[in-house]
Amino acid sequence: MPSSYPGRHIPLPRLAPSTSGKRWLSNYSSTEGVLYCMPHFEQLFKESGNLNKNFTSCTLFMDSMNITFLNHLDLSKDIYTIKVRIIKLWRQPSFKVPGESYAIEMILMDEEGNKIQATVMNKYFIKFEKLLQEKVCLVIKKPCLGDNTSAYKCVDHPHKLFLNFDSTVTICNDFVGSVHGFSLTAFDQLRDNLILDESTVDVIGYVHTYFEIEEFTKKNGKLSKKMNLQLHDLELHDLEDRNIFVTLFESYAEKMWKYLSKKEEGVAAFVILQFGRYKFLRGRAYVSTSYNASSLYIDDDIDEITVFKNKFYTSYFTCLPKKVVKLLQAIVYRLHKSFPMGVMIFLLKTVYHSMVEVNEINQVTTVIVVGTIKCITSGIEWFYNACKKCNKKVIRKFVATETSDGSDQFEEKQILECTSESCNEQVVSAIPRFKIPLRVQDETGVLSLTMFDRDAQKILKKSAKELVDQILDEENNNILPNELKELVDKKFAFKIDISKFNLNNNYKFFTVIKLTDDHL
Repeated sequence: MPSSYPGRHIPLPRLAPSTSGKRWLSNYSSTEGVLYCMPHFEQLFKESGNLNKNFTSCTLFMDSMNITFLNHLDLSKDIYTIKVRIIKLWRQPSFKVPGESYAIEMILMDEEGNKIQATVMNKYFIKFEKLLQEKVCLVIKKPCLGDNTSAYKCVDHPHKLFLNFDSTVTICNDFVGSVHGFSLTAFDQLRDNLILDESTVDVIGYVHTYFEIEEFTKKNGKLSKKMNLQLHDLELHDLEDRNIFVTLFESYAEKMWKYLSKKEEGVAAFVILQFGRYKFLRGRAYVSTSYNASSLYIDDDIDEITVFKNKFYTSYFTCLPKKVVKLLQAIVYRLHKSFPMGVMIFLLKTVYHSMVEVNEINQVTTVIVVGTIKCITSGIEWFYNACKKCNKKVIRKFVATETSDGSDQFEEKQILECTSESCNEQVVSAIPRFKIPLRVQDETGVLSLTMFDRDAQKILKKSAKELVDQILDEENNNILPNELKELVDKKFAFKIDISKFNLNNNYKFFTVIKLTDDHL
């Protein structure tokens, strides 16, 4: 059978429709001397449990209708029947009548996975509108076939279908084939520029980087919104080279921004963009939403995303040293109480290091270390007085002010001043916040870490103010509360920041930016 769309249909007698895309005898099974498509054979056998005559009802019904597949449509023929699923539907607004639709546009798919674009003009809405919904399966008789002359084709089929008063549409309940009709394109094909510019593609990946939604002015002077992000695929090595650049417009941008804004920090977002517009520019692969024709799936409960997630987490852990895998799985479990679906994305962006390796790092980065707290570093306060407004450190200052009795005398008062530029030179109120200096050890060495208020409260189940209040009767503010002493000899996983300040000043106290909520 020709691979391109032929000028005419050459039927295969007595062969029921195949969902495989090819009609080879190996794709069929037979009963009572009649060949059946294997998916129909298996599906209907499960339904009936035997090979009695009622088993063939669906296939015989299709034969009686003389179903034509979409890649066999012929402009020279007027009468044929197609069996399709609506995998995308949108309305074209009327420019003459605000609030009205000019036409309904659809992307249809047959049981072999072939796709075609279809249009219903508004004067035919009364006949077809109630039947047309996404994912619904239809048998359509006598549609009108023409060339697809659109400058931006949603699918690669050269023709387009039109429904008119001569057409008939009925609901079909025995469609065999994909629900969504994804034709996922490998990132390598996009990055290697193996796809024609302005083609539509389906891509799946996880959101590696994203930027805030923004407004811009279109060429027609109207305001619109867009959002840029980067998707990565399953190849986790050389992450910076494994991405494609995605731009979402209008409602797609709003949907993604709303989801990511509410998503728990550190949890991966898995995305399928269907019917995206591809372009290769300056050595990079770009995919954008295509007007209303695109579909955006974000962590939806569909097979393709579920399979991708499982492969994704599996490929991540198998690329790590074996001695680290079991440890990281334990870390993940304690961080999100589920594995692998609840894994935090920081594990995907963060590399595990031993402590001796951390001291050799010479670039800004974040790493994961696992170690045992050996002590709270002495000689350094475990809390600081923070501005209630911004949590930055406050300093004590003494100012001289005139007395209120008019005696021209001055009195000295103590005030608190925030060190932040936003609060500087303003008298502020303060509250104690944790800044705990830790000495942590693994089998390779020792690190000095600083754990701040958020994570310290999470571990200690008390605020710094509560612990400070416990020791107010003591003259020495450096007395260590029992709650801090109990941290000693407990093992944690720490995500730490190697900052520019650490590197430029050879400062070996590293900031803890996340840790497990329970000791290992």
